[in-house]
Amino acid sequence: MIIDFVRYIRGYVHFKLENGIKERFINLCTSNCVQIWKIKNIPGGIIARCKKKDLNMVCEYAKKSNSQLVIIRKIGLPFIIKKYNKRWGVLIGALFLCFVLIASQNFIWIIEFNGNKNLSQERLISQLSTIGIKKGAYIPAINFRDKQQEALIKMSELGWISFNRDGSKISVEISERVLAPEIMPQTPCNIIAKKTGQIKYMEIYNGECIKKLNDTVCDGDIIVKGETVNKKGGILNVHSDAKIIAQIQQSKSFKIALEQTTREFTGKIKKRRFLDFFGINVPLFLAIKPDKKYELTHESNYISFFKSTIPIGIKTNIYKFYDEQSQTLSVDEARKILQETFLKYEKTELIDCAITEKNTSETLHNGFLFLTTDYVYEENIAKKSALT
Repeated sequence: MIIDFVRYIRGYVHFKLENGIKERFINLCTSNCVQIWKIKNIPGGIIARCKKKDLNMVCEYAKKSNSQLVIIRKIGLPFIIKKYNKRWGVLIGALFLCFVLIASQNFIWIIEFNGNKNLSQERLISQLSTIGIKKGAYIPAINFRDKQQEALIKMSELGWISFNRDGSKISVEISERVLAPEIMPQTPCNIIAKKTGQIKYMEIYNGECIKKLNDTVCDGDIIVKGETVNKKGGILNVHSDAKIIAQIQQSKSFKIALEQTTREFTGKIKKRRFLDFFGINVPLFLAIKPDKKYELTHESNYISFFKSTIPIGIKTNIYKFYDEQSQTLSVDEARKILQETFLKYEKTELIDCAITEKNTSETLHNGFLFLTTDYVYEENIAKKSALT
């Protein structure tokens, strides 16, 4: 490949030799150190290639061998320069473009995210920009290892993050924080309260219980210690296990506006495009703001050059128009919607709880209906916590 590149820079000629004595032609070239390559026999002659600087000698040896030389193609940089030697504007423009493309590789123009599920791309872009990872940032001045630590401190939702550079594009690999792993049965641990409540029932399977029935515990209080005393009076750390049923009081409220506004999309869509040139957006349309309500989404398409993305492309704003429909709910209709909301809440958040009592009250204020339910329920509040 290196040899082919050098030949392209110096220039070479693809030719055909017809009639004559081809063996004499090849011997003349060899004895006079004229290099020809990719020699291939064809009916009535051969085809081959030679250096640009040897073309005159190749023509002379063709005459000496009574052959006719036909040039098939001239290949390489010298022939391109000769072709455009009177078009200096094109050459200067091409050189300037090459310079701009090379220089642009030192700046961030595209940021891609992989692995984010709950974290939105907008939040990631906003947070990373505060630590210097943003479009237009000078890459050699960025210590990506330090930026990884800053990002982890900035966003507690992250479990791990890395930055991979590909020219002017930064790929951000993300692993979101997951819940602590379940404590294995062999691991010494305490039993703590996961909610505030009054203990009504206990089954202690292992460990030392330090609370009594009807005791009130707060979230995080130790109920069963992961310790036992052996026959010799020594203290052993053990894996505590228990079932702790507590009575819990909780108040939950939901609200709904009596004046409701809904969207009905008309099906009309308008697209407006921008030329994104190194982070500068040039509108390709007349700057007239849509006079109807719309939902806005974005698309971007950038130029790729030898598998590298160049910060030049087209951005498209997509406007989906809709009409707003107003609806006034009666108090009964609003109450029914809130009651359904409470049923969904109980089936999800209180599914493992035994509700013993609930009292609901409602308030109408400033066009909103508020529904509040005071719950009394029983739940197993035992939670395993590793010994520290």
